[in-house]
Amino acid sequence: MLSMVLLALLSATDSPPPPPPPAVPQVAPRADGMILPPNRPRPPVAPAVNQVAHVTISSGKTELWKGQLHLSSRGAASFIQTRRESYVCADDPGRRAYDSEIESLNFSIRGATAARQQGYTISVSWKRPLDRGDGDGCQDISERSVALRQTVDIQPGKAVRLDGDAGLSVSIVLRPD
Repeated sequence: MLSMVLLALLSATDSPPPPPPPAVPQVAPRADGMILPPNRPRPPVAPAVNQVAHVTISSGKTELWKGQLHLSSRGAASFIQTRRESYVCADDPGRRAYDSEIESLNFSIRGATAARQQGYTISVSWKRPLDRGDGDGCQDISERSVALRQTVDIQPGKAVRLDGDAGLSVSIVLRPD
């Protein structure tokens, strides 16, 4: 019995040690905070360029907003406009609750990102009340909204037009700043 135990101990010491665990690559943070393994090449990034976006937003023949926004080719710019109006019910002026109408227009343009090296993401949303009809103000206010989000390639000096539902459209021309 003792010989079997000694034989087991001797055979256990004759086996080589287990292999070390696999090496885990070290990661190094970049200046922009993105972490990449050091042996992985960094994607090429085009230099940022300052630009002016000439924007016209319309619904059918009605111009909702026209203006200019400054942005870099890797940055973003936005425009937000909100109008709120409230009404007292004509048939119950002592009522504490007021009906209100809200109209809002939001526009944003975002340049290239590390994940998406080209193009611009355009977002537009428009919310508007329905016509109040006879104007008694006591019925629930109804509203409609429409939104558009699309990534497009915009060449400097060339107009791009995006069309959404309900006649919503946005035209953009980029020019150097």
